[in-house]
Amino acid sequence: MVYERSSKELEDLNKLFNINDDNRGIILVDSGCEYDQKHKLRQIFEEICYTTQLTNEQVIEYFEILEKKIDDIENVIDHHFEFIKETV
Repeated sequence: MVYERSSKELEDLNKLFNINDDNRGIILVDSGCEYDQKHKLRQIFEEICYTTQLTNEQVIEYFEILEKKIDDIENVIDHHFEFIKETV
């Protein structure tokens, strides 16, 4: 249940900020350029952050937390099945 909830949260967050595997690096990595020189997708990301009253850093940190949580859960499941494989 925790895994499904975390996966759903990450999926919803990706939808909210228009992030997918193809544009993830463009959106989440700040190029350091002036706003009008940034990629259009990065500009939209920053505007969504502004309207939701979140900083870019908070959103990126939350993405990282969710991804780590999902990876940790997957690792626990994998280790569990490795542990019981001999018994089954």
